[in-house]
Amino acid sequence: MTFPWITISFGAYGAGINRILLGILHGPCTSVISGSWYFWSLRSELTKLSAIYQLGTGIGMISAGVIAGAMLAWAYHWQHVFYFMAFLYFIDAVF
Repeated sequence: MTFPWITISFGAYGAGINRILLGILHGPCTSVISGSWYFWSLRSELTKLSAIYQLGTGIGMISAGVIAGAMLAWAYHWQHVFYFMAFLYFIDAVF
């Protein structure tokens, strides 16, 4: 929920720095997730798990971009897009 606040407070520079920090944190987290599968999954399934995770991330980014573009074309603001995506991610995490 901090991205809109940082962007409103610091503009494009704040948004850029926020994305850089997200990337710095995302790299190690991806390795930790992949490494944690080693201990509880079948050895023959490790590659499939990694592929699903990596493809899901890409497909999710494309889907979010398409939905965001449609919402912006329908005269919603980027804040609405942000909160709608957060709502969808919350629903996905719960169910």
